[in-house]
Amino acid sequence: GDLAALPVPSFDDYVSQLAHSPLGHQLVPWIQMEGSRGCWWGAKQHCTFCGLNGETMGFRKKSSDRLIEELRSHVRRYRTPYVSFTDNILDHRAFEELVPVKIRGRATVYLSAGWPLGILAAVGVTVLFMDLGWRWVIGFSSVVGLWALAVHRLVPESPYWLADKGRTDAAQQAIARLSGGRVAATVSAPAAAGDGGRTSFLDIFRRPVLRLTLLQTGINFCFSWGYWALATWMPVLLAKRGLNAPEGLTFIAISALFMFPGYMAASYLTGRFGRKKVMLGFVLVAAVAGFSFANAASMNEMYFWNFTLSFFSLGAWGIWNTWMGEIYTTHMRGAGYAWGASVQRMANALAPVVIGAMLASSSFPQTVTFISGFLAATFLAAIFLPETEGKVLR
Repeated sequence: GDLAALPVPSFDDYVSQLAHSPLGHQLVPWIQMEGSRGCWWGAKQHCTFCGLNGETMGFRKKSSDRLIEELRSHVRRYRTPYVSFTDNILDHRAFEELVPVKIRGRATVYLSAGWPLGILAAVGVTVLFMDLGWRWVIGFSSVVGLWALAVHRLVPESPYWLADKGRTDAAQQAIARLSGGRVAATVSAPAAAGDGGRTSFLDIFRRPVLRLTLLQTGINFCFSWGYWALATWMPVLLAKRGLNAPEGLTFIAISALFMFPGYMAASYLTGRFGRKKVMLGFVLVAAVAGFSFANAASMNEMYFWNFTLSFFSLGAWGIWNTWMGEIYTTHMRGAGYAWGASVQRMANALAPVVIGAMLASSSFPQTVTFISGFLAATFLAAIFLPETEGKVLR
């Protein structure tokens, strides 16, 4: 149902009983709030281990102005700074809409740079717990998901989304918060404020954005295939070239280190030369590196070309993560980004299966050459997307 229609919960009885309890002078009230219900990810692909939500999986959320109103009310009424949220998941569109236009590209690329950190952490956890079995590796790795709680607490609602809903006061407050009070913006509601919330998901498959959707579908599928097909089977591919398990893990860890300067270079260049030129250049070099890696004549060549591939492919991913969210208007951005992410998951699922079958009958050069062909397809599709650097999100 509509969360905005729910009454503001009262904690009067709880706070009163706590105050009159023997521990009342030692404890401070801790208030619980909810900003959303359901799970947008689970609605598309229910996690095997999750037993939450059931038939109420559909994602619904309160507006940021409603949340801020509740939060301030509780903090003032019960005189406590301690508030915890009970949400299952956060809205995935927030970051890009919150960052100022001038630094949006650079900041979003830097956000993607957490990927190699995750790879290095995964290699470390694998080395540390491999003798205890894969369950320990998976269990320990899942702890990092608690970071979502900090993001929920610290990140405000998108001003673009608020303005599109006609909540101009809340949009102005969000801008003031993001700028540290230095910007006092006057936000005007669009002529049809609030219509964005009733936009059908199928609108991204209709004119005038159908062409954009088809292009981003091709890019997401091919780019994800080109990365995941190689990353998933890298240990096996390295074994075909004579590397044992410890040597393979070292190879993967060093490759991850080369991703950091790739992200930094992409972040700087996209702000200077735009999304299209930089991504096309990075993807093209990544494709060349992939073909060269497949046909490397020596171990030194293999190291060089794989590190080149890591540098340019992940730098290009940082740009694409920014670019994909900018090509749609605000009321379609959520649907467009969700569709793109879903296509990536399709490629992520299919690529390991297909490449696994190929490995049984194909050589190392043939397999990696086939994978690199998807990077070339990514380059061709990206040629036709519009430039978005420096443009205000509509």
